[in-house]
Amino acid sequence: MGFIERVPIHLDLELTTRCNYKCIMCEHSFNPPEVLDMPFDIATKIIDEFAEKGESSIKFVYVGEPLLYKRLPEIIQYAKEKGIYDTIIATNASLLDYEISKRLITAGLDWITYSVDSCQPEIYKQIRINGNLKIVTRNIRGFYDVRNMLESKTPKIVIQAIRQDLNREELDRGKYHAFWKPYVDEIRISHLEDYTNKTILPEGKDFRCNSPFQRLTIRADGNITMCCGERSEEKIFGNIRENTIEEIWLGSKFNEVRNQMLEGKAHLNEACQKCSMFRSYHERKNNKI
Repeated sequence: MGFIERVPIHLDLELTTRCNYKCIMCEHSFNPPEVLDMPFDIATKIIDEFAEKGESSIKFVYVGEPLLYKRLPEIIQYAKEKGIYDTIIATNASLLDYEISKRLITAGLDWITYSVDSCQPEIYKQIRINGNLKIVTRNIRGFYDVRNMLESKTPKIVIQAIRQDLNREELDRGKYHAFWKPYVDEIRISHLEDYTNKTILPEGKDFRCNSPFQRLTIRADGNITMCCGERSEEKIFGNIRENTIEEIWLGSKFNEVRNQMLEGKAHLNEACQKCSMFRSYHERKNNKI
């Protein structure tokens, strides 16, 4: 199986499951999670172990909106003081006012990704239910200005859209890119995942996923899962209140998944069966895309 560090390279650390949006492609619209915030002392305990055992990248989000976690700047500053090299958030930017922007930047945030699927108000509000593009645009421009005012090189600013029928034209014609380019460092486009497809997929002998070798996710309830894909009970390998990150990472359940991946038997893992990466692999293999 090869050499595995004591802990993963990267953590997805969910501070809250709460969100103020109900986006059409998100679990908050079709399978909303229990409303939970991770206790601050649990979050710092996780950071302590992760930093002590030598790894350095944490994304403070899973399915919730991280700006709803009141102590977000404090937890980012704590992580930076512990030596975490990359601190990352993804946000809908609806709550990113001047004060929180300044606090995030001075706390040492390394990377911020805006999830914004359109530059057209009517399209935006159809995708991002409860969203207001005027507010989001103001906040994104304001964050860029605050970073410049503070003469900070960080965080890197990325904006991403999920390509779908509603926004396909503005993405393909470059309108989206032209609108957002002045206020971000990078623009990314991803594809819409289909959580409704229940087809059982066959063996994929040459399919490989890096997640079991590089990362894991700790949810707001403390449950530790294999990756940041679909929120699924099949992925729970332990709980941070009962297990250390190292115990889970080097444990038999994780090693079984790694061995399945190396042997081309990801189809035997129920969580992998539901994963868009595995489905995309088979679509490409069958020349369907």
